[in-house]
Amino acid sequence: MKPARRLGFTLIELLTVITIIAILVALLFPAVKAAIIKAETARARTMVQHIGAAFRSYYVEYSIWPTSSAGTVTFDLTTNLFRNTASITFLDVSAKDIYPTNILYAKGTILDPWQHPYRCRVDGDFANNGTLANPFSGGATINAGYAIWSDGPDGTNDTGAAQDAGLNKDNIRSW
Repeated sequence: MKPARRLGFTLIELLTVITIIAILVALLFPAVKAAIIKAETARARTMVQHIGAAFRSYYVEYSIWPTSSAGTVTFDLTTNLFRNTASITFLDVSAKDIYPTNILYAKGTILDPWQHPYRCRVDGDFANNGTLANPFSGGATINAGYAIWSDGPDGTNDTGAAQDAGLNKDNIRSW
């Protein structure tokens, strides 16, 4: 008489394979998560550079920084900021990066990869003396007419701390 042939896998074999797959996923997850954060940070850094280029282009065209307020102002960036009479597109933003309603932020607010608004400080008094108060470091100045930043993955900042310390360590800045 011939021995009976096995037609499938035993429960022990299946559990062993599932366990090995779970261990491999657990080992790869931190590396994948770190790669995602690195990619989002690079995307935010690129967007800050694009926004800075839009600011400079606007300044070249109109000889003022794009703001509706006098004095040094800090505000969330919105798509309305770059509206102009000549209908020039200074900043082309993907629809997924724009806040659609008026609930948490103003409609049209440009969001970073972590769904927080990009922030901006502009020399709104148009002194154009090349210095601007640093948003993070008390009396320090920045040698620019504007400062653009994202609060980074944690979405927080500390205006009283140094720009690269504490809550500000993961911020992405234009200066």
